[in-house]
Amino acid sequence: MDQPRARAVEQYMKVRRHVDTNRKASEYQNDGKVKDDLQRKLHVSESMVKELQSEVFALKAQLEKLQSCNIHLESQNEQLGRDLSSAEAKIEALEKRGQVKVLYFFIFQF
Repeated sequence: MDQPRARAVEQYMKVRRHVDTNRKASEYQNDGKVKDDLQRKLHVSESMVKELQSEVFALKAQLEKLQSCNIHLESQNEQLGRDLSSAEAKIEALEKRGQVKVLYFFIFQF
């Protein structure tokens, strides 16, 4: 009676080992798929980071260029303000002397 039991236990263990082996192979396969998926996501993320870094670099260069242009324009604006004040002062001085009509005539001729 022990032999049939021993056979049954042996058969059960063989089936059990076979199921365990199949399960482990399936788990390894799933782990490989997960690993591949994670590596793909990592590659995509790294690519995005590189693209964003490149875009930030380009934007910084553009910002520096625009700041330089802004400084130049502010300088021109200040000079034009000084020129305008000087012209207004000259007009005022001419008005006091009665020479405004000659100036207006001269300006509107051109």
